[in-house]
Amino acid sequence: MGMMTTGSLYGLVEWTDRTQWSKRVGMVAHYVLYLVAVVLGPILRSDKPWYVGVLCSVLQLSAAGLLFAFFSQINHLNEQSLESATDKLPTALRNSWVAHQILSSNNFCPSSPLWHVFSNGLNLQIEHHLFPGLNHCHLALIQPEVERTCREWGVEYRSYGSWGELMEETMRWLERLSREEEEEEKPSKKKEKTEKKEVPDESETTKDTAVEQEKKKEKTEKKKETTKKRKVADDAETKNDTVVEPKDDNPDEEGKRGRKKRRKRNRRRRGKSQSGTRTEQSQRVEKSKEKNDKGQTKEKNDKGQ
Repeated sequence: MGMMTTGSLYGLVEWTDRTQWSKRVGMVAHYVLYLVAVVLGPILRSDKPWYVGVLCSVLQLSAAGLLFAFFSQINHLNEQSLESATDKLPTALRNSWVAHQILSSNNFCPSSPLWHVFSNGLNLQIEHHLFPGLNHCHLALIQPEVERTCREWGVEYRSYGSWGELMEETMRWLERLSREEEEEEKPSKKKEKTEKKEVPDESETTKDTAVEQEKKKEKTEKKKETTKKRKVADDAETKNDTVVEPKDDNPDEEGKRGRKKRRKRNRRRRGKSQSGTRTEQSQRVEKSKEKNDKGQTKEKNDKGQ
């Protein structure tokens, strides 16, 4: 149906004379007769149930497809046929249609009558492509002459000794194609993974930012609590350190020693407090010293008088 609608067979073969009404009518008649005879005929004209007719048509189509694949497609679907080196051809034959037909085809068992009948002459694929209008019964007669001419002109003529060898070449080519596809898919998957890692999802980024903000808030609250506790402890230490020194009326030596001991204790306590409290305490101590000294000088003056 693709040939009728697009005018080409998978973009490889064009229907050049489709503008002629006789050719178009012949193509449509061929499809209609095939559907009626092969698909609808067993269903409508059989005395058996309808599903038996459907089964018969399915078996016929599947058998024809398998025979076409095993005896026609393997003659083309291999590395030697699809990647034939046209550069090795003589310069006069590099653009030759005949040379390309020979390089893109393969023969198997050319001298076997069994394979010739069983494959309907498709074992001589090269001769079939060179002379498509020639009946397959005559292909074996021209095969030696075609092979001799290819050798004379330096064109590679590939002919396999058995059908199994040609099938192995086809399976080897299909395996190579599957490996190449896997190797092409691997770097693409790696690129996708790297892109996903480099470009994180928006939902993940929003979650991360929310978690970070909560952690920052907790840290700031803890810092505030620690600073408050430190301030309270410092205030308590300053209160305990501020000791009021009593005035001594008796200027005895024991009283002086007791004052000195008190002063040393106060100095030790003041060394543990902060710098601000130290300055205040030092000022108070100096004032108390001055008062004591004034008191002592007065007492001495009184005694002298």
